[in-house]
Amino acid sequence: MLMQRFRATTKLMPYLSSANNGASVAALHHSLTKRPCFGTLSPSSLSLLGNHKDKVPHLIQAVSVSRNSSSVAKLAVPENEVEQVELLTATEDLHGGVVVDMTEPMDSVVFASLLQASISHWKHKGKRGVWIKLPIARSNLVDAAVKEGFRYHHAESDYLMLVRWLPETEDTLPANASHRVGIGAFVMNSKREILVVQEISGRFRNTGVWKLPTGAVNEGEDICKAAVREVKEETGIDTEFVEVLAFRQSHKSFFRKSDLFFVCMLTPKSFDIQKQNSEIEAAQWMPVGDYVAQPFVKKNKLFDYVAEICLAKSDKDYAGFTALSTTTSSRKRSYLYYNNRDMENTQATGDPQVSRASETSPAMSLVQGKWIKLDQKGTGPGARSSHAITLVGQKAYVFGGEFTPRVPVDNKLHVFDIKELTWSVIEGTGDVPPPRVGVTLVAVGETIYVFGGRDYEHNELNELYSFDTSTNKWTLISSGDTGPPHRSYHSVTSDGRHVYIFGGCGVAGRLNDLWAYNVVDQKWIQYANPGDSLKGRGGPGLLEVQGKIWVVYGFAGEEVDDVHIFDPAQGKWAQVETSGEKPTARSVFSTVAIGKYIIIYGGEVDPSDLGHLGAGKFAAEVYALDTETLLWKRWDDGLGSDHHPGPRGWCAFARGEWEGKEGLLVYGGNSPTNDRLGDIHFFTPYLENGK
Repeated sequence: MLMQRFRATTKLMPYLSSANNGASVAALHHSLTKRPCFGTLSPSSLSLLGNHKDKVPHLIQAVSVSRNSSSVAKLAVPENEVEQVELLTATEDLHGGVVVDMTEPMDSVVFASLLQASISHWKHKGKRGVWIKLPIARSNLVDAAVKEGFRYHHAESDYLMLVRWLPETEDTLPANASHRVGIGAFVMNSKREILVVQEISGRFRNTGVWKLPTGAVNEGEDICKAAVREVKEETGIDTEFVEVLAFRQSHKSFFRKSDLFFVCMLTPKSFDIQKQNSEIEAAQWMPVGDYVAQPFVKKNKLFDYVAEICLAKSDKDYAGFTALSTTTSSRKRSYLYYNNRDMENTQATGDPQVSRASETSPAMSLVQGKWIKLDQKGTGPGARSSHAITLVGQKAYVFGGEFTPRVPVDNKLHVFDIKELTWSVIEGTGDVPPPRVGVTLVAVGETIYVFGGRDYEHNELNELYSFDTSTNKWTLISSGDTGPPHRSYHSVTSDGRHVYIFGGCGVAGRLNDLWAYNVVDQKWIQYANPGDSLKGRGGPGLLEVQGKIWVVYGFAGEEVDDVHIFDPAQGKWAQVETSGEKPTARSVFSTVAIGKYIIIYGGEVDPSDLGHLGAGKFAAEVYALDTETLLWKRWDDGLGSDHHPGPRGWCAFARGEWEGKEGLLVYGGNSPTNDRLGDIHFFTPYLENGK
């Protein structure tokens, strides 16, 4: 890197201020006289520091430093004149910042002084970001830089990069390089056998699973070349690159980086296997059908998709992406990957062709949805959060919640007629539940079930109540030692026969247990513990989809983004890996299951330092998870428009119907300004072709 050394008339930071210049001058004099690369500080110059300290207390008025140790500044400086000072060598980048490459040794005291002076100069010049590249041998300078507000950006084997944003504006410095790139090689011979390996280490060690050769792309290495190299290293087979068949993106992978993985097809040029002894346990040519039929491949959807793509390619029904060698505008070699077959068809016929790859892609058709804000007539429950809502027919029943943090509002049962858009209050009889927050409601037929919550004294509750909407009668079903332990901010769902309760905030901490109340047998069922992979959490999503119970996200000491499935018939838990346009980790969001899709809206993505007393950062987007493909999709739902509910969490929500279409009903909640909300919105997803 070409460096530009410059001197400037500038202010130094108060390293030698009037308050402490005695000790600091001595330290600076000692350091400079011991560092010949920065020359010496003459006694006459040192004496001038004291002469002007009363007039200009935060300036070094007469310091002249030379690269040549033999040149000593001995200047008679007029009283009101400012001498030039030495600054760190820096080059300007293309984005209004500077880069400092510390190639020369330097004393940390000298560095601190020069860095302070340089920062003052760069600020005066309107510079934005400052990058300091420190070779590993200059690690003695890290502490001084950190004290001046620098932070780590990234580190390599021979250097580390520190960075600081100078203006009083939003920091727009780019993040560290975000991705690791890997390849998987699909190599098939003329006998329809594919090259597979068993690894000595890693997640597949001692599993008996045969897998494709895989590996990481080296720095500066092309994907097509990396695939050929990895196959040669692991199996000794010479190959020729054909196509990229597919690629996958995942996050928080190796070293918490995002991961790009490319599945590549190669043609073998040799056939005698010579496995790599250090990494490969075994290698062989396996019939493609046997590879696809492996139980692990069938069970793991990602591997199953890759296997199906490989089968489609072996039958010549699938078009991948060919590597076209080209150059960039700066004349660097590059590869463009494109669908060569369909491109040739287009050029031959003159008609645009649709790539078959897009036809076989498991992408969802969910792309749009519509929010509407419902009018409200009559006296409703008003603004609140941490409440619950459920629907019986076209009537929405609301119970519990808070307006003031942690203070239950009332124990009235409010009813909103969705057809008439009118509120009313039911005067129920029987065992009316006391007021509570963090409560759940779910309807089975004409009966509403209320469970748990937190009372005025901040005690967790575990009563199960039912409310018969035909008679308006409350009944206490269970409490105390019967049923699930006490909790609040848990989740509930139903399959029409069972009321499922999961997680929440318990007396001794967050819970991860699953219970069900059989409304026919009138008995509680406690299911198997999910294990440590499913941490105890509050505010998760709990949904029933095609006989399975899904636990989605939540707060487990931090916002989490894992997804788990429980099969009540088998009594087994499983964690699943989702992909696609995956939403960030969150809790206390609104969610509903419609068909095979799990829809989520909003939620808290960054909790408040005040806990329930404050408002965290809330999301506003709508996402859907296809429970068959495990792909997430973000909806185009008119975010930012007048009818959109905007960012919020801690809402009451339920599945409902508007104008003959199923969707998500959202009432109230907490805003980013910590205000309780009282509006009602309905989201209608367009599931098929916009209908």
